[in-house]
Amino acid sequence: MIPTKENIEKIMKQKIQPYKKISNTFIQNAIANSNTCTLKIIYYLSIIIEKYDYSKEYNKYTINLKDMLKYTGLTSQNVRDNIKKMQITSITFIDEKNNIESGISLLPKYHFHWNKNIVEIVLDKKICTLIVDVMKQYTFININDLMKLKSKNSIRLLPLLHTINNYDVKRKKLTISELNAFFGTNYQAYELERSLLIKVKKELDSNSKLTFDYEINFDNFGRGRPKATSITLFPKDLNKTKNSDKQIENKDIKELATIKKIKEWQPNLIDMDLAVEYGIAQTNNEALITNFEWYLEEQVIAFKRYCIENKKDYKNMDISFKRHIKGAYDNKIDFFSTHKF
Repeated sequence: MIPTKENIEKIMKQKIQPYKKISNTFIQNAIANSNTCTLKIIYYLSIIIEKYDYSKEYNKYTINLKDMLKYTGLTSQNVRDNIKKMQITSITFIDEKNNIESGISLLPKYHFHWNKNIVEIVLDKKICTLIVDVMKQYTFININDLMKLKSKNSIRLLPLLHTINNYDVKRKKLTISELNAFFGTNYQAYELERSLLIKVKKELDSNSKLTFDYEINFDNFGRGRPKATSITLFPKDLNKTKNSDKQIENKDIKELATIKKIKEWQPNLIDMDLAVEYGIAQTNNEALITNFEWYLEEQVIAFKRYCIENKKDYKNMDISFKRHIKGAYDNKIDFFSTHKF
């Protein structure tokens, strides 16, 4: 649930465990409200802190700065500035049972050892738990792909798209208010589409295996111009799309090859000996012989047309053609219905 004013009021009316509430909204709050650099740092930390000692109040981690910069595509200055910002970001924990509210810094302590290219950070175990729990929900995200993204809005939306993609019905309708809360903006629907959704879609189309389509929904009440009230997101798996396109392409190639094979086929009439089988070889009537030859030419064309229109790829075209001729005879059509032997 996106933390809009309306949704927060709904939550306050419900009996939900506060820790679960915080965990579920962490991706939309502490992470989603951060800039691109901070988002990449947090995702990188999710890999580093996957295993932590829950018995300790604080966990200390030593990070190789060169590895971090290579993986995230950030600069030393990016990391330094945003780690400082993370230190002043706090997460609020509420113990409803004991009526206690606590604020914990996202990153209580850090040390940069520039001469050693090392960063030491200290995290509260509750923050570790939040980051690990949230990232477990998004283990299907390719973090390498995520690091290619430059827009914070793309990085924010990608986890949500993965979540929607796991729904039975792969779509999610969000009000304009919810989308603005999610992205930290205050746009009207038109500006939300023009300045945000179009740009995010373009970046994900180029850099992620999962992108999306969307549909703007309008109200149908009252007079005048309809007002956009919500937008429906439809995740789009490019791997499946490419595979589907490839299957269609392969099918088209196969059909073209079959058509080419049928067009180039010519029956071996001598080996078929149709003239003997239908008594034409025993007649001296030149007109009848000529008509029979023309009839066979017509039936070759008709047989080819039938094979192409019905996508028939017979292994032995000659045998199938003989059956076609026999069918014409048995049903007393065309040549055989008008000629006596």
